[in-house]
Order: sequence, then C-alpha cells, then structure tokens
Amino acid sequence: MWALYSLLSAFGWASSDAVAKRAMERGADGRFLVFIRYVLSIPLLLPFLSRGIPELDRTFWLLHLPWIPLETTALYLYIHAIRVSPLSLTLPFLSLTPLFLVFTGWIFLGERVGILGFAGILLVVAGSYVLNLESAKVGVLEPFRAIFREQGSRLMVLVAFIYSLTSILGKQLVRHSDPFYFSVHYALVMSLALAPAGIRALRPAVHRPLLPLILLSALFFSLMILFHMLAIQIALVAYMIAIKRLSGTFGVIYGRVFFGERAFGYRLLGSLLMVAGGILITAGG
Repeated sequence: MWALYSLLSAFGWASSDAVAKRAMERGADGRFLVFIRYVLSIPLLLPFLSRGIPELDRTFWLLHLPWIPLETTALYLYIHAIRVSPLSLTLPFLSLTPLFLVFTGWIFLGERVGILGFAGILLVVAGSYVLNLESAKVGVLEPFRAIFREQGSRLMVLVAFIYSLTSILGKQLVRHSDPFYFSVHYALVMSLALAPAGIRALRPAVHRPLLPLILLSALFFSLMILFHMLAIQIALVAYMIAIKRLSGTFGVIYGRVFFGERAFGYRLLGSLLMVAGGILITAGG
C-alpha cells in the first residue's frame, strides 16, 4: 500500500507543479504561489487533528532549527526552476535525491550502499545524460554540459541535495510526532515561514483571474502532502522517496502534453533511468 501512496504523492506533486507553471506563465508570482499552496492545503488537512495532538518533545522542536530554513530555501529554488525551464528538464533531477542520500546518509546516519547502490548511481548518471542526449551531436560530453547551462536544471540539482537533508530531518520529525499530525503541522509551519514573502508578492489584480488555477494547484499539493504522510508511516523513507521521484516522469509527460516540450523520448527514458537508479540505490542501502 505504501508504494501506491508514494505513487499518488508523486502524481499530486507533478500535477501541482504543472498547474503552477501555467499560472506563472500567465503572470502569477512564484513566491505567492508557494505560500498560498500551503495556506489553502490547511483546511483539507485539519481533519487529521481529530486524532489528537501527540506529545511533542524537545527534540521535535530543536529539529525545526535546521529544517525550516532548508525547506523554505528548497521551495523557492524549486518554484523558480520550474518557472524558468521546461518541466522535462527540471523535475527529473529530483531523482538525484537518493544519490545525495548515499552521502548524507553515510555522514549523518552511518549508512552505506552495496553493489546495487553503486549500480543505481551509474543509472542515475546515465539518466541525467540521456535527458540531454539531443545535444550529443555537438559532442559526447555535451549532454552533461547542457545540465549546467540550463538554469532550472542547475537549481533542481541543488534542490535535490537540500531534500536529501530534509528527508532525514522529516523522518525524525514524524518519528517524534505522528504522520497525521505532522501533515497539518507541516502546512502550518510552512505557511508561517513563507508568509512574509508571499504576502508581499500578492497582487490581487493579477492573481484574482488566476484563482481557479491557484486553487487547483493547491488541491493537488494537498493530496501530495496527504499521501506522502500516509506512505512515510509504513515505509522506509528512502524507499518512499525513491518511488515519489516518479514525479519527474509525470513532469516529462505534462511537459509534452501541456507545454509542447521537445525531445520527449529522450527525456522520458532519462527520467525513468534516474528513477530506476534511485530505487537501486535505495535497495543497496
């Protein structure tokens, strides 16, 4: 069941991003979108408080010190990446998170990968190459160079690294509370953290006509949070995150269908290779 929840979380994430990209194309401010998605998700998540509020220990609150700045930074970089670059060249790079978890997991948790893990690393690298294979006619190393030329790709690589840290912190936060309560807590804390920039970016004359898109993006985002929390309570975080990175594949499909992004075959294959690599890294951990 956790795999289904993870898959639904991936679908909700990619769908929310596709709608948000369309809204930003029509003039919506990314800072406001990031903020309002959390605010509008709160009413949908509040019923989980009916299960009660768990006892929150000192460790739970101390974990907020690194978690909040890392999470907010990743969110702003993320929304900027999907605004300036194609979905098919940004979302797949979230599959680098399991790769980065190899190193962050080793440093912070003492976890090591085996043979499967190293095979997964090769697949992730191969997938990132195939994403830009269209440029190989210029030179054999050109697909790798193309990653760093595309601003959104560069930003999403950084986001993937930050998420390798917040994944570890998030797992601990859930352990020191519970997944249902933390889904509400997460939306509330992020709404407060993002409020200063989000409110400053509010432009009613621009955003009011885009309200249906904004609401739809928030709905998909709420579903992403809900299914993420349902999955994380019954699965190892690394396994859940690996499946959730199929959001990159959904993003490639959305990029083709709704935004007419090119090189669909290369980018679909590349995203699948990166997800497969992430799963192998996880299995080899």
